[in-house]
Amino acid sequence: GKGKGKGKGKGKGKGKGKEGSSSSDGSRGAFGRSQPSAGVSISPCGAGELSALRSLWNDREGAFGDGSQVEAAWIVDNPLLSYTYQNRREELKHYLGREPDEIQGFHGTSAANVLSISQNGFDSGRRAGQVYGSGEYFAMSPSISVGYCSGGEYMFVCRLCLGIESSDMKNNDGDHIWVQSNKYYVISEPSQILPQYIIKFGRTYSYGSPNTDRELLRVLALP
Repeated sequence: GKGKGKGKGKGKGKGKGKEGSSSSDGSRGAFGRSQPSAGVSISPCGAGELSALRSLWNDREGAFGDGSQVEAAWIVDNPLLSYTYQNRREELKHYLGREPDEIQGFHGTSAANVLSISQNGFDSGRRAGQVYGSGEYFAMSPSISVGYCSGGEYMFVCRLCLGIESSDMKNNDGDHIWVQSNKYYVISEPSQILPQYIIKFGRTYSYGSPNTDRELLRVLALP
């Protein structure tokens, strides 16, 4: 499950949030760029990116697959999170003496959390159910992440930057661990996680109406 991910998620969003601009304090990161202000735009994926995400989904399902499919997808364009991620990537490159590995992982969450994560990234203070150590959990198979969607039909595809693997499952002496049994990464540093896409998936079976969020539906319905 350590193969390279597909797609860079660099498409620009269309008027669904405050587009990032240079901050007034002129602070610069490890790669010499000014820090942008907070803000996110979310826009529908084009046909090419949607096709690539469907291929990623199908390629990764493996033995866990239940036949669910990608119905729609949106690009998450958050300049501040991108800036923070690239800064951390440069720090790891300097520390490791090489380019850090990067992959894409699926992350399931309640529909009510999707917009908050898109805007602010992952909050280490809100972690719960840390069975395999402290961090955010990203599955290689989307079918694993479906179980964390609280009955909803949305999940993230995130780019992950891997630095030092922890020596044990407590995840205290590194920035990530690999859980072979469930085939997912646990990333302890939020700055090493970049939300790229929101995916809406179709379930092959359902028990009642899916868990939805009115504001999320409103934002995703914008052109």
